[in-house]
Amino acid sequence: MATDEASGNQRRRWLGTLRAIVRRLRDCIGKMSCKDWIDTAAAAGTLFVAGILFFTALTYWEQEKTNRLKRTSEVITAAEKSVNEEERTDIIREFPGRWQKNVRFCLGREEAESFLEVAVKPEDSAKYKRWNLARKHLNGVETLAFPYYYDLADRRILTTSSCGYVTRSNKYFGHLIAVFGAYFGGGQSWQVIAKAAKLMEDEWGPGCMRLPLEQPRVERPYYRLPAEATAPAGGERGCVGGPAFPDAK
Repeated sequence: MATDEASGNQRRRWLGTLRAIVRRLRDCIGKMSCKDWIDTAAAAGTLFVAGILFFTALTYWEQEKTNRLKRTSEVITAAEKSVNEEERTDIIREFPGRWQKNVRFCLGREEAESFLEVAVKPEDSAKYKRWNLARKHLNGVETLAFPYYYDLADRRILTTSSCGYVTRSNKYFGHLIAVFGAYFGGGQSWQVIAKAAKLMEDEWGPGCMRLPLEQPRVERPYYRLPAEATAPAGGERGCVGGPAFPDAK
């Protein structure tokens, strides 16, 4: 019985408070001038527009995030398909220095210049197959470098999955990238490889070793390659430091 009475008193207090609020609101509305009504309508309109803009921006951000993830997946898939399995094996055979853990031997400048001659006159050269393998490899690297440099995809994912691939290819084929840039100009498509590699290493260190997923590598004796496998192959020279192309900023 006491409980029912307490509940009734509580309801009456709430109703009394609500009636008081309604009376005050009615009194305020009754005292509002035309200007007050206009100001109130303007404030309400501003809040409504702000809400729409906020919702639109949130929707756009979510859609852009989804699109960036989709583009990231697409460029990684496209890079993997730039060469077939047979060509991938041939690239490893033709350019062994590129696949060393620490790239010490790079494609020499003389070889890079001879590749330019092949590109200009492919029918006159016996080196066409070797040049074509290098071309396909760099086209695949460019597929990753372009969206990374111009921030068109998720940079963190691209760095985690492709940093070593991009930076080692840039180092090994640095002369080839530079020779083609000097001949065709800074807009030649491979020039973005040097720019993306520099950007990656500026943020994550040489070879992107500051990436959280990179672990210290221990070279065990049975992983060491024989001397003939670590000597420079045909057309390879000791790597030279510095950017591959002067415009790589």
